[in-house]
Amino acid sequence: MKKVAVIGAGPTGRAAARTLVENGATVTVFEKEAEGGGLMRYGFPDFRMPASVPKRDTEALQKLGVVFKFGVSLGKDISLADLERDYDAVLLSTGAPVPRQLNIPGERLQGVHQALDYLRASKTNQPMDSGQTVIVIGGGDTAVDVAVSAVKSGATDVTIAFREQEPIALPHEIERAKKSKVRFRGDLQPVRIDAGKPGLAISFQDDSSMEGDSVIIAIGQEKDSAFITKLGLTVNPDGSTNHPNVFVAGGTLYGSDRLAKAIQDGRRVAERILQI
Repeated sequence: MKKVAVIGAGPTGRAAARTLVENGATVTVFEKEAEGGGLMRYGFPDFRMPASVPKRDTEALQKLGVVFKFGVSLGKDISLADLERDYDAVLLSTGAPVPRQLNIPGERLQGVHQALDYLRASKTNQPMDSGQTVIVIGGGDTAVDVAVSAVKSGATDVTIAFREQEPIALPHEIERAKKSKVRFRGDLQPVRIDAGKPGLAISFQDDSSMEGDSVIIAIGQEKDSAFITKLGLTVNPDGSTNHPNVFVAGGTLYGSDRLAKAIQDGRRVAERILQI
């Protein structure tokens, strides 16, 4: 019977754990947060994913025999060497935690926030005060989540600005935002953010500008390559590494993408682990 350690209790890690335990493996999931679910728990607003949903999924996996150890961080509370010693295989599925940057002047000003920080604050009952006028940069589903959340938190003037001609969010998410009176403005490339009087002013490549109490950047997440390097790992495109029994899957492998892909990749790598 294989003994497998899964690092990260998000969609990828949970999908892998389920596949592994259903095929006879003993699985322990290590998660740095207090609850499982990853993005589903801390990155989706309640109107899209109530906290009760990932909680039920955790309980279902526990009934199957998966052991969860919360509040345990790889590299801080436990080392990769420890896991390689104690388990037949290790799967890293820590997601894509590094926010993409606009790389423009003023990005570090007070009042400029990252989307997942904003959403996480709301999900942990510590909502950020984004003010009445909010500018969200990005045209995907996360940008819509942020914009609608801002409206629900009391903002009265919310605009999603994106560089594409049309938003890339799913149609029903766009409709959700429009019903919340969120405005969409496309074909805009930010070039700088300045401190306004009061609030912030963001300038675009076409010489137009917008003013708001806050700017929330929602242009995606990237894998934490520095963390992987610090662990001494070299990762191959299929998720295998230079350590024969250590694997990487989901956002940790390829960065942010759709939830369905993260789940599928967790299953794929789990099946590979079962073959070693």
